[in-house]
Order: sequence, then C-alpha cells, then structure tokens
Amino acid sequence: MTALIGLTTYLEQTVMGLWDRPAAVLPRVYTDCVIAAGGAVLGLPPQPPHADAVERVLDGIDGLILTGGKDVDAALYGERAHPENDAPRPDRDAWEIALVHAAIARDLPVLGICRGLQVLTVALGGTLVQHLPDVIGSTRYSYGNATFADNPVLTEPGTRIGGMLGPSLTVKSHQPSRPGAHRERPR
Repeated sequence: MTALIGLTTYLEQTVMGLWDRPAAVLPRVYTDCVIAAGGAVLGLPPQPPHADAVERVLDGIDGLILTGGKDVDAALYGERAHPENDAPRPDRDAWEIALVHAAIARDLPVLGICRGLQVLTVALGGTLVQHLPDVIGSTRYSYGNATFADNPVLTEPGTRIGGMLGPSLTVKSHQPSRPGAHRERPR
C-alpha cells in the first residue's frame, strides 16, 4: 500500500496567468522526492490549529514532512528576533507546531527539512541560533541567490537513520545573504 505523506506548504500571494491571489504552494522538489520514494503527497497549508482539525489531518496520513521556508518566530523560544530574520509567520508556526505535538503523541513519523527541523526544535522546547555568521565567524551559510552549501553529516552508528543512510552523507543548506532575501528554490 502506498504511504500518504503530508507536506506542509506555504500560503503566499501567487500570480498564475490572470490570477493574483493567496495560494498554497510548495517547490516541486519536495513532492518529486516523496513520489520517487513510492509515496503519495497531501499538501497541508497553514490553517487555524484547532485540535480536531489537526487530529483529522493526521488520521489521514502515514508520515509528516515539515518543509523549509521563512524563519520561525524567535518569540516562540523566548528571544528577540535578529535584525536579519524574516518577518514572523504566526499562521504557519502555530499550525506546524500543533502538527508536531499531535504527530509525536501518536508516534507518527516526522521529518523536518530546514525550517521544519527548526519547527521541531522549537516545538520540543529548544532554541535556535538565529544568525550563524555571528557564532561561527563565517558567511558559509549565507550564499544567497539560490546557492546551496554542501555540508558533511555523520550519522550515529547503530541507529535507524545510520542504517538507512550509511555512516556519512552530504546535505544542502541555504540562508539568505541579506534581510528579506529568503527565496526557497528547488535544487
């Protein structure tokens, strides 16, 4: 049976032909990867995080992917926003955090990609480094203009993820090079 995977989406002003309206959108690379792995995709646009809506959505999926996007609101982990952070997206933050809490409570598989990993961290009580160049003294993660950095990752031996991916792999990262420059683009 094909696994149905829920992917969180953006809710953005979108122009298509004569149409210029808010729309639920997601770069195709996300859906292509799920489909290539044999899954089917269900888009999950931001909406009010009412408990019954969250539970109903999770009842219908076999796994959840929290996709990339704008910065998580720093106020959600007790900090003031760094000047280079994106404007907060309370609709998406609230919806995705509610999905995380309910998915974990029912032991539903969850994968966080970029912003999605940040949502997982904040939902579970963690904090974030808001601007890596301030900490590491390098702009390695600030290429911008749809340029992604290669990052080596080591997996923990004996874990499920280590068994699936092997001892090491390379992942991509993207961080805007200037305020307001965040553009999520397929690789």
